[in-house]
This record gives sequence, C-alpha cells and structure tokens, in this order.
Amino acid sequence: MSALQLNTPYIDSLKTALGKVALEGLELFFRRAWELFDQVDEAISAAQPHVAADLLHALKGISWTAGAQGFGECCIELEGLARDSCLDDLAEEAQKLRAVFPSLKAALEKAYA
Repeated sequence: MSALQLNTPYIDSLKTALGKVALEGLELFFRRAWELFDQVDEAISAAQPHVAADLLHALKGISWTAGAQGFGECCIELEGLARDSCLDDLAEEAQKLRAVFPSLKAALEKAYA
C-alpha cells in the first residue's frame, strides 16, 4: 500500500459531519505527526526500540484518524521493526517515511479542501 493512499470516503464523511472542525483536526495531525517523528528519532538514537514502537503506534492511530490509511499502514511496518529491535532498518525506513510526509500533507490538504 502506498503511504499516500487516503481513505477518501472517510475524509468526506468527516468533512460533512464536522465542517471546519475537520480542518482544525487536520492541522493538529500535521503538528503532532512532526513531533512524533522527532520523538521516534530520539528513541532510535537512545537505542529505545520499545519507545519508538509506542510512538509509531500513536502515529499510526492519528494517521488513520486523519484519513491517511496508507501512511498508517507504513507506521505498522515500522512499529514491527521497532518491536523486533531492528534499529538500523528502523532508522532508515523512518527517514523514508518522513520524506514522504510533505507529499502526504499536500494530498490531505487537497482532500479536505
């Protein structure tokens, strides 16, 4: 699954049900996701894979809440690497996922417009 795959029916239902509040939630997602990325990097640097796994689990959850289904699926894969203590692979894959985030942000902004 592509990290950029969105759950558009879900996003449409959020927009209908929540109106402008959905956009506020999206902005919170963008801010919190960057914070979680930074915390994952810190956990990897500190050789704390269990902490990284918990953070990636949280990132998965907020991704799904925002309608970013593919991104959430990628977080599950990274969470698995963390739980298996594969820190080198985790660090590499986490950077790849972080690099995709600006494209995800643009796709979500378009979907919520």
